[in-house]
Amino acid sequence: AIYATEASPFVRRLPWGRVTRKTNGKGGETLYLHIWEWPMNGKILLPNLEQSPINGAVLADKGSVKTALTPEGLVVNLTGSARDSNVSIVALNFEKPIVMTKDGLPTVGKDGSIVIGAFDADRHGIHGEPGNIELIGSGFNAYLSNWNKNYKVEYIFRTPEVRKWKVTAEVVATKATKLTLFTKKTDTSIKKEIPVEIAVTGKPGKWKTIDLGTLDLPAGETSFELIPVAKDWNPIELKKVILTPVK
Repeated sequence: AIYATEASPFVRRLPWGRVTRKTNGKGGETLYLHIWEWPMNGKILLPNLEQSPINGAVLADKGSVKTALTPEGLVVNLTGSARDSNVSIVALNFEKPIVMTKDGLPTVGKDGSIVIGAFDADRHGIHGEPGNIELIGSGFNAYLSNWNKNYKVEYIFRTPEVRKWKVTAEVVATKATKLTLFTKKTDTSIKKEIPVEIAVTGKPGKWKTIDLGTLDLPAGETSFELIPVAKDWNPIELKKVILTPVK
């Protein structure tokens, strides 16, 4: 799954692990799924992949896996538990080379806004300390939970033009907390930090849309981060972030 392989065809990091690819010499291709976080519901998503494999199997025990094409991409249905405590490998064999028709980055929808879900969040450690942010659920109902203070969330997306955007988020906060909204233009040294205070939204499971501030963003690929203020941090649950153009 590593030797003589090439990089993943997916431009974004995937929440459950990593992917490598290899041509099979017969005009087709194999994707190797390196699954670091075995899903509780047995399903992992390969976003924006519009091809079905001819077969698939877990390498450790040759157990077959089934797949299904959905509007979000190819869903791989796994059975049982992780075959390895560190990383389990699934091989998907395709009759033809993988062709990605979309780059997978969120962009403007029909209503003019950009909606970024939990599957679009890249989770990074920031202090070299143990921790994580757990991805729970699937599809549009997925959300981030058990957010450790040593981890931050990054969103990468595509904006069509230079303009100002209002940033809101759908969250659950059972205790007041603080974080920093940080953005940096990739082609310049310009950066901006916005302090954000989140008040209590109510009981667990009570989602509320809150205001995170406004950002001036360039056209094209851009990103921002949500970083806990360690000394004032109480974990929140985060379902989605919405960017609405400011008129």
